[in-house]
Amino acid sequence: MQQENTQFKICPFCAEKIQAEAQVCKHCKREIPFAELEKLVKTAEEKFGTPKTKIIASVVVLAIVVLGTTAFTNWFSNSGGSNQNSILDNTPTDRQAVIVGKSFVEKYLTYPSSSEFPDTNESKVTKNDKTYTIRHWVDASNAFGARKRTYYILQIRYNGGDWADISSWQEVSFLFD
Repeated sequence: MQQENTQFKICPFCAEKIQAEAQVCKHCKREIPFAELEKLVKTAEEKFGTPKTKIIASVVVLAIVVLGTTAFTNWFSNSGGSNQNSILDNTPTDRQAVIVGKSFVEKYLTYPSSSEFPDTNESKVTKNDKTYTIRHWVDASNAFGARKRTYYILQIRYNGGDWADISSWQEVSFLFD
């Protein structure tokens, strides 16, 4: 049985080791931007590349860009309403707000490292101007070590800047359901 060589890269936000194909860091839960992916692949090519691996890496980068662009386009065309406008007016998408919202929720958990959030598509998000109301749930350990599902409503406001930077956001309200 042959083992596949899994390539890794470093997350540009938390500096943890992640798989080269990852689009979201499993440690900090942030999306890896496409430009950052290309930069990481180029850095890896410079450090470890051979002519053969450079060709393979170029094909991989091209595939990532094509697949990512296709997925990005499909996601926006299927998500409706407010997300379509966010490309034009530079406001975060509902999905991006949910990703950032997880950081706000984790500070209320007894053991945030045990938290498991569902896929961002399972959340319900309403948007009013640059304020997002997120209805979601999280599974996490309580003080007794038991896993518990907790429903919550989080309201956060985007203040501008990099959507992935938590300091670009402000918590408006938080309620465990």
